[in-house]
Amino acid sequence: MTTTRLVGVLLAAGVLPATACFTNELDPSIAGAFACGREADGADCPDDMSCSSGRCEADATLPRVTISGPGDGDSQAFAADAGETISETILFSVSGDFDLVDPASTNEHVYGEGHVIITIDGTLVATITDGVALAGGREIPVEIPNRVGAHRIAVELIRNDGEPYDHRDSSQRNLFWLSDGTPRIAITKPWPGERFPLGEEEIDVEVGVVDFQLAGAGVAPILGQGHAHIHYDDPFPECVDSPCDGGYIVIADAPLEEGKFAEPSDSVVARLPEENSARDVELTAILRHVDHPPYRLPDRGDDVTFPPEEGEIVIDTITIRRD
Repeated sequence: MTTTRLVGVLLAAGVLPATACFTNELDPSIAGAFACGREADGADCPDDMSCSSGRCEADATLPRVTISGPGDGDSQAFAADAGETISETILFSVSGDFDLVDPASTNEHVYGEGHVIITIDGTLVATITDGVALAGGREIPVEIPNRVGAHRIAVELIRNDGEPYDHRDSSQRNLFWLSDGTPRIAITKPWPGERFPLGEEEIDVEVGVVDFQLAGAGVAPILGQGHAHIHYDDPFPECVDSPCDGGYIVIADAPLEEGKFAEPSDSVVARLPEENSARDVELTAILRHVDHPPYRLPDRGDDVTFPPEEGEIVIDTITIRRD
């Protein structure tokens, strides 16, 4: 127990002080009373509680999002004649204590209230503010850009005042692929927009591939196999075949089943350099052959050499925040 004695002011006033005691022991029965996370210099919560928007809340009441479809890593054949977008249905549910409230009716910061947003590739496509209970699941029709490669689907819980819930599982993020049979890559961890401190920082990085297999280094190119270099704030595609091409921060080459995502055990640890001030930076993953040259498209066909000497490099670039 930490004891504080209120003496100075009372003595000056000629009043005999009583001793007031305050405890710094967290009481898990009092939800929302204790600061945690960034607001409290990284302070943790007691057992059976988790940090949500800077306050400790009971795990049993935390609202959690689950996306049932499309599943993480699902793919669909690309159809060039389908137009600029394709129709898809997002199926999700929310467990725990969560009441839908229209943000137009109140902006009070109330734990357990809010609305749901759905974004596709960082663009808001749907806001759910009312309707039937979310625990039973909701189907939301959306349009996805008809572009080969990965598309990031996110379902997030938002408070009445517009602040996202930030505890574990308050959002879910799935990647959905449109495949034309050529290798593609995506950074699956971290997610675009994630924040990291300014100091030198170690983070987990994961990549996903489709129509490709990550493999270890070798002496000769193998069709459909290779590894990925992860770059920190290097300009692409200008960086390729220039001095900065060798300045990657980590290699992702864990063996993966073709067309599947890296499991958590396949993540690699990357070290982010120290930054002097808050800013946005880019992470780029670039596919390389097993013998290290950049993978280029087209990657097959009788009318091209393999590997192609010229052509589109296969990369994915996301923006993260250092602050």
